[in-house]
Amino acid sequence: QFNRRIVQLVKSDRAFDLLLLKSTTGARNYVPLTFASAADINAIDTDKELFSLGFPMPENPGMQTEPVPTRGGLKDRNGPGPHLWNLSVAMNAGQSGSPIFLRDGSVVGIATADSTINKETNFMVPAYLADALLSLIRMGEMQSQIASLTERLNKLETEKVEPAVNNIKEIASNFEWSAGVAGD
Repeated sequence: QFNRRIVQLVKSDRAFDLLLLKSTTGARNYVPLTFASAADINAIDTDKELFSLGFPMPENPGMQTEPVPTRGGLKDRNGPGPHLWNLSVAMNAGQSGSPIFLRDGSVVGIATADSTINKETNFMVPAYLADALLSLIRMGEMQSQIASLTERLNKLETEKVEPAVNNIKEIASNFEWSAGVAGD
């Protein structure tokens, strides 16, 4: 039986070929990965072992796939675009978007492939570039929270503040106010 994973597009960034998807079905219990710092990512040398874990497209349509781990390393930082780094991590079609991480679980990049070259030549977008995409999402969440608070404050003003001000005005209308200087 084919087990479909329904996902929702949260945000995309065409310039870096990145998508952030959110599962709308129950997820398995996977250990979360953490993002490495930009300094740690930029310090990766060609002798550092890199790993990827992704879901390649199944050979037979309708077959459920399990995550496929692969490993390799960084060839160089001179990919076909200014933001792509060459990898020696073998990947199959469908594994684009998989995390590229170090042995300690620190994500250093997001896999992307160029099918015009070959299976062993793949690329990654450094993870710190995905941070901009995540920042846009966080800003959207904050804007939504601000709009919700504004709506609640307006409602509070309409329901509580306006009647209180009107009551004070009504009470004040029953008094005559005057001011003077003490000692006169």
